[in-house]
Amino acid sequence: NAMGPRGLSRVDNMLLNTPLQRLRLGNCGLSAESMALLKDVVVANDSAIAKTLKELVLDRNMMGVEGAREVGEIISHCNLKYFSYLGCRVQEGVIFLAKGLQKMVERSDRPCLSRLEIDDGTFGEEDNPAYVPLADALRGCPLMRRLVIPDAELQVEGLKLVLGALSEAGAQLTHLNLDGCGELGEDGAEELARFLKPQATELKYLSCSFDELGDSGLVILMEAFMANKNALEELNLECNELEKESAKALVRAQFPFMKKLNVADNMDLPKAHLKQVYGDKITFGEDDDEDEDEDMGDDMDDLAKQLA
Repeated sequence: NAMGPRGLSRVDNMLLNTPLQRLRLGNCGLSAESMALLKDVVVANDSAIAKTLKELVLDRNMMGVEGAREVGEIISHCNLKYFSYLGCRVQEGVIFLAKGLQKMVERSDRPCLSRLEIDDGTFGEEDNPAYVPLADALRGCPLMRRLVIPDAELQVEGLKLVLGALSEAGAQLTHLNLDGCGELGEDGAEELARFLKPQATELKYLSCSFDELGDSGLVILMEAFMANKNALEELNLECNELEKESAKALVRAQFPFMKKLNVADNMDLPKAHLKQVYGDKITFGEDDDEDEDEDMGDDMDDLAKQLA
């Protein structure tokens, strides 16, 4: 619905005096002006909503940078379990969200953030990287279970800081989306594998599309799941420049609970053995046909037959 600032202003009295726990305003035509109104409600003296609000979902509202600034102020006065800001074209405004989360955690005796979803925001700006306050916030979030930050452009340095903060907090994730983190390669894969080894028994969803892991990076990443029994049900490796060695690593890997493996847009990735092992659980994208001339060796033939 197109609530807009006028619609929001008409319910501000209810928001001000109601011990609301969940506020979901997705696709409501909200702007930076709307968020300024909501901020006034949340930070008002003795506002009930600031004390009780646990879920705030603001997806698909084109609030821009100034809207993100206002939202950062809002969340800094709450103690949220779940915050979602998807499809809001936050861009460089993500720094305000990260700082708001940092203040929220610092102000709370018992931070309870367990689910965080922000997309379309570049956390890795060179002059003022938002991954620094984000990591400071995550360091105080031992209950974190779902972290979704696609297109964050963390690069290896930011990835190391964010994953290190989660490890320091003792967080045990079930869902992790790191699509579009930048050119991760072997170094990024090593950081990710190091983090994932103790997470593998609980992690059910991992998405690392468009991260340029490459063959050597994927081999390193798979080691995290071979070291322990894993619970992974869905793995997204779309567009990572995967080739023959990646296919071998995926054939060797054992995912007893796997439901969906996406390796689309890896044009040089051999398909036959992967199809033999994963069957209809694997997706190659537009061309799901097996390669006619691929040769991965007799050892891979035998292994694929054993695991199929």
